[in-house]
Amino acid sequence: IINSSKWIKLKTAKVQDLTYGIVMDVSSEILEKKQIKRDRDLDALTKLFNRKGFQRQFEIWRKIDNKGISALLMFDLDNLKIINDTYGHKWGDQYIIQTVKRLKNIADEDHKILGRRSGDEFVLLLHGFKDKEEIRTCIKKFYEKLSKETIKFPDGSRRNISISSGLMWLEYPELTYDELLHYSDEALYESKRNNRGGFSESDY
Repeated sequence: IINSSKWIKLKTAKVQDLTYGIVMDVSSEILEKKQIKRDRDLDALTKLFNRKGFQRQFEIWRKIDNKGISALLMFDLDNLKIINDTYGHKWGDQYIIQTVKRLKNIADEDHKILGRRSGDEFVLLLHGFKDKEEIRTCIKKFYEKLSKETIKFPDGSRRNISISSGLMWLEYPELTYDELLHYSDEALYESKRNNRGGFSESDY
């Protein structure tokens, strides 16, 4: 059994003492608009939320959900330019897709929103955790698993994916979305300088 939703539009007109109604099926029009909205908010390659789509989801979450401990993380692939220059952009895209598969394993779907900000930058909202240590554990497990897995490159070699990240705790309601991104980005570049392939927390 296939369940499908239908959208209808009802128009009425009154002629003397009689009221006439016309029912029109507008399902295709509604579905097309929904698809346009999805395409607007999704990154074409990874199907993650794009820059604007992620911000929309974040702002919606922030208005309706303040339960538990939350954090905003910025991720940056460490060697994408070298990979693109060495193996071509087509393989670089595959490297990104393989990275996204692993990022999706951080926490359950109910506790995260994941997006792609640019070619090699990703942003992750972790929310609804009981304490900070639980979030730290999620990130540590991600990096531990990443260090044990390799992917095969076009020349036959096998290597780890290397990605650095910065974390900003969402415990300052006065900070805007852009300010929170700024501090998580600062923590990310601390990782790039001193802990490449790992994560750092903002000292805000």
